[in-house]
Amino acid sequence: MNFNFSFFQLVKPIKWHLMLGLFLSCIAALSNFGLLFLSGWLIASAAIVGLTGIIAVQAFNIIVPASGVRFFAITRIVTRYLERVITHDGALRVISLARKKVYECLIPLTPAGLVNKRGGDLLGQFVSDSENIANYYTDALLPFIRALCCGIIFIVTFYFFLPVAAFSLAIAFIMAVGLVSVGVYGCSYKYICHILESRNSLQADLGEILRHFGELYIFKVIDQYFKKIQTAQKSIDQSRLMLDCIESVAKSLITFIMMICVIAVLFQASNAHHDIGLNAAEIPMLVLGVMAAFDVILPLPQACHAHIKARLAQKRLQILSNAGKKKQSSRVINSVSSSTCLVFDKVQFSYPHNPRMILQNASLTIKQGDKVAIIGESGTGKSSLINLIFSFYPIQAGEIKFAGESVKNLNTDNLSSFITVVSQDFHLFSGSIMDNFRLIVPDATENEIYDVLKIVQLDDFVKQLPKNLHSHIGNNAIELSGGQAKRLAIAIALLRKTPWLILDEPTDGLDQQTKYTMMQELLKLYADKTLIIITHETSILFLMNLVFSLENGCFNKVIMDDYKK
Repeated sequence: MNFNFSFFQLVKPIKWHLMLGLFLSCIAALSNFGLLFLSGWLIASAAIVGLTGIIAVQAFNIIVPASGVRFFAITRIVTRYLERVITHDGALRVISLARKKVYECLIPLTPAGLVNKRGGDLLGQFVSDSENIANYYTDALLPFIRALCCGIIFIVTFYFFLPVAAFSLAIAFIMAVGLVSVGVYGCSYKYICHILESRNSLQADLGEILRHFGELYIFKVIDQYFKKIQTAQKSIDQSRLMLDCIESVAKSLITFIMMICVIAVLFQASNAHHDIGLNAAEIPMLVLGVMAAFDVILPLPQACHAHIKARLAQKRLQILSNAGKKKQSSRVINSVSSSTCLVFDKVQFSYPHNPRMILQNASLTIKQGDKVAIIGESGTGKSSLINLIFSFYPIQAGEIKFAGESVKNLNTDNLSSFITVVSQDFHLFSGSIMDNFRLIVPDATENEIYDVLKIVQLDDFVKQLPKNLHSHIGNNAIELSGGQAKRLAIAIALLRKTPWLILDEPTDGLDQQTKYTMMQELLKLYADKTLIIITHETSILFLMNLVFSLENGCFNKVIMDDYKK
């Protein structure tokens, strides 16, 4: 799948919604211009008529221009309200699309592409970068397009009354938009880069501190981390101060250019009044028109900052998506039979950026219905087998097959419908016991849940809790012991009822009696299915019909007589 974080490709599904917001924004700006433009003429005309005499006052029709002023005022209020509703709704939709796109990029990276990434970095890319791209519409694209469209209309309107004033306004617009925007972009780029990089790093540091606060406090290094955070935050604040200064200077320059333009138009309109008979009431109308026209220019320095943020976010996410490009596997397995096998054929494997070989010409065959234990010393790569079965990491040589198909060609979702895994670093979500079960099996009944809890020897424990299945387990299952959390994860896996089950250290943290009872119940449940356990616990090996030892990167069959009860 070829990911592209082009904003315009991203928002294709909602392009008409965004265009409606842009249209309303332009109408609101034009209404504001029309209000000041016509008000200037009306006030000046009324003053001139008042000075002229009673007859002119009686002849002057104030109803029509006053109605026009009221029309522009009402239109401005209504369109500004609708613009806020439509554009912010559009921004939220863009955020949804952007985060969906980011998630699609992250999935192919799991877990091989995330080895060198910290959780805070990923959170920054998922939240901050996608939000910066989404805000490109309201904060950058909309102000620039509105300034361009409305600016053309303003200049044409001025040309109708006084061509030379239109020329002055056009020059002022070019100077304000061109010179100021380019200057803001050039001066702000390095500061915004620094803020984004420092903020993402700061988020990652804060995440690690909160996650390991206890250990850092015990070892008395928490103050060092706080100082590091304070230094980083101070650096970010200094960069933000520079951005504020740049934005203030830019807005001051725009205001200065506007005043120069006002003086020029006032001078040109006065000359035109004497030379070509320009109506005196049109002089303040043109002056107020210049001031109203520049209202669409003032947001552009801030829009430049939003453009830079979106561009940098797009670059970061594009790098992430390129790293996650992966050919989508389309092969599927429809069912398993008694002849289904998992085969490792002369597999060679090492982790990225690590020259040490985990597997060297390793071969292994597990048949449907086998009860297999894989043992070995810590660090030999036992747990790595799970990652290889699901092609989370590429192998350097050899082939891994399931049901006669190479696993690298199998659709991962399809493969997971036949193989359930409980890894050593399993995760339980903050919520109730029932929530964790129904997250995996939404239609699970209480009876089904209690059945699998009984297999892992947790049913009595859950029944004794104040709220039973609806009891909360806390963040990272803090309300449970390590052994209870592990057994709960196994119970959730059992509820999927897949024909193959792989358990990584299922008996870790359990007493002997609970180990034996749980394993016996598992073997009864999986009597005609395949059960694979990865363990260092030798006291339960006699329950399995096949035991393999992983040594020096190879699978060696173990003689079962060595592990009799």
